[in-house]
Amino acid sequence: MEEGKGHIYLRKLQRQWLSYALVSNLFIALAISALFISALSRFTDLSFWLILPLTLVITSGMLIWSGVLKTRGKDVTRLLNQSYPVLEESAELLAKPAESLNLLERLQIQKIEKELATVSTSRLFRKGFRTAAIILITGLILAFGIGQIELFSQKVEKTERNAIKSTQNTIPDKILPGIKSVELKISPPAYTG
Repeated sequence: MEEGKGHIYLRKLQRQWLSYALVSNLFIALAISALFISALSRFTDLSFWLILPLTLVITSGMLIWSGVLKTRGKDVTRLLNQSYPVLEESAELLAKPAESLNLLERLQIQKIEKELATVSTSRLFRKGFRTAAIILITGLILAFGIGQIELFSQKVEKTERNAIKSTQNTIPDKILPGIKSVELKISPPAYTG
């Protein structure tokens, strides 16, 4: 790679890492918030639109907690060295300026350049992304199931309430014929004085 290509390649990997981590955390946060809102909506009247702000809050918390936003070039080179033993722990040489490299380091960069050309970097991040997608699908299915149970129970309650109201409305109070008023006189017994 030319003088700046190593830095550019590492920045590109760093951006890929960040984007995959962001989407993965967003998927997981969406699954968590969908489950949370659907569970809470069984007990209270909540709008499902609350999923959006809750997802953003959970995603930002996950990103801050995981430290993904603090990913540096050293982290990317460490990931490359761990994932590809063919690089022989030499990926950090890409981050060094070309004028500071000695002859042996330059030869090593030429050697790993050929290896980096054949390396598929997208597979580095695919596993976490696939796991997050499975969590999202599972969470949405469970949230939908919880929502359907809730809707079914609400329909039963509503039909029962409507049946009770309709029977109360159709039967008017009947006044017995012939009795227009009642007069009652209570007199105390004689021994009470």
